[in-house]
Amino acid sequence: SARNGCPTGLALALQNRPNFVVNAVTYFHELYATNWPWQRGFWYSPQQRQTASVIARFSDEILTNRERSARWLETRAKRVARSIVSLPTPSNVAELSVRTHCRSRDPIAVCFGAAQFKKLFLQKLSADTAMICSAAGVERLVNISEPVAVDMQPYVDHGIRIEQPGYLSAPEVSALLSTARLAFIEYFPSYLAKSGSLAALGANGVPTVMSDSCRRSADGLVPGRDYLCFDEARRIARNPDKTINRLKQVADALFDWYQGHNIDAHARSLLTSVIGPSRLTKKLAITC
Repeated sequence: SARNGCPTGLALALQNRPNFVVNAVTYFHELYATNWPWQRGFWYSPQQRQTASVIARFSDEILTNRERSARWLETRAKRVARSIVSLPTPSNVAELSVRTHCRSRDPIAVCFGAAQFKKLFLQKLSADTAMICSAAGVERLVNISEPVAVDMQPYVDHGIRIEQPGYLSAPEVSALLSTARLAFIEYFPSYLAKSGSLAALGANGVPTVMSDSCRRSADGLVPGRDYLCFDEARRIARNPDKTINRLKQVADALFDWYQGHNIDAHARSLLTSVIGPSRLTKKLAITC
């Protein structure tokens, strides 16, 4: 909520704070805008970079959600290379404790994220999206959050019902994702680790199909292992058994990837940063 995306007040507070016993720990979700020159954010990017650099320099401990962000922060904060912890964004909806097989899940697919991304599957690639859904045995495709215009005919041809309930509560999203058989998501390929939508899908072990732009490995995410690129999903859609088997493989891998930075992992890392690893170990031993 800072003006122009520049939390200068926080930067000044850190720079002028007295030496407290408790460490000042900063988690960077974003660093600076990278918009086009005709977009407002572009002109505030230099100020945002400067503000982020000051916050990093005067923070005792730093965490962030992307390896590339961690490396950038190390140069600004003058830290030793690989000293800043990178933890991808955790889910803001409930996490499943155990994975479930695709075949035992409801015949539901979800389309998640911002409208600008969902249009790719619901409009431009609607015929292939409907074919992939059909191969997975999907009967309903639910568009979570902002409704968008849909090319309906391909879905009608495959007997798939489109539902657009709008924005749902966290418990409603959790209930849907915990049983969904398939998900479609599009995002900036280098920023997948900071996507809350992908985190929610990973936390619930939902087999995920992404656009072909997401062919780049980053932050431990590997296309073809942790999710299907659209082209592969389209190629195997004529073989339902192969489709289900591949969906199970990527769902298991995405679920396993998420466990390394789930909510418990974030809590432990934050506590370690605040009170130190030795004190955290003693505290956990006493608690247990």
